[in-house]
Amino acid sequence: MRSILDKETERKRLLWQKDEERRRLRTLFEKCVSPLIVERLLAEPESLCLEGERRDATVLFADIRGFSTICGEIDPIEAVRILNRYLSTMIDIAFKYEGMLAKFQGDGIMIVFGAAVAQQDGALRAVVSAVEMQQELGRMDMPNMPNLTLPIGIGINTGEVVAGHIGSQRYFEYTVIGDPVNVAKRLESQAGARQILIADATYDLVKDFVEVQDVGGIRVGGSRNWIHAYNVVRVNDGVTFAA
Repeated sequence: MRSILDKETERKRLLWQKDEERRRLRTLFEKCVSPLIVERLLAEPESLCLEGERRDATVLFADIRGFSTICGEIDPIEAVRILNRYLSTMIDIAFKYEGMLAKFQGDGIMIVFGAAVAQQDGALRAVVSAVEMQQELGRMDMPNMPNLTLPIGIGINTGEVVAGHIGSQRYFEYTVIGDPVNVAKRLESQAGARQILIADATYDLVKDFVEVQDVGGIRVGGSRNWIHAYNVVRVNDGVTFAA
């Protein structure tokens, strides 16, 4: 009799533990990935290592060019409305293509493809997202500002990153770190208004699906390292993604 009770107690404990893990994952990811990705993570929680793991991912950075100047010319409340509209548009598009919001600060945003959930076509998803972001922000209308356009620069790079919890016991986030992240950020800083600069690592994965302009070498930080970059002009018609 005791053995049966012990087994039932253990079964309930394991179920409770599993439910707690699902709640923790939902809390962690529901604000940074689409509901579809959340459900995938909850269905296969063992596929995710929160303590840090190596992943092949594509990182996208974007930033509004001249936003400080725009803010200096309009009412601060209107500037906040513009920023919220911009971020909502960017995040909606990222979620549409199953990207993960890693962080945003001011008008800068970082989105990752292939970190929380592996994606064979993460690089293509990132590039298609970037093109759609440029298109949407090029025709964004705001009340009292019907002709508003937000010129953004975007940088994208692909490579092996470390993904996991970053932070303290009281505050943490799921994000990625590594050289590919730094390169993507560098590309974004060098991108002009309405440009989408991709590194050769990303270009090799998407070259059959996009039209680009070769912009040559870009120095990474203060080092002697250079990366080859391309500006994405358009995505070919009929692009599809893996299920």
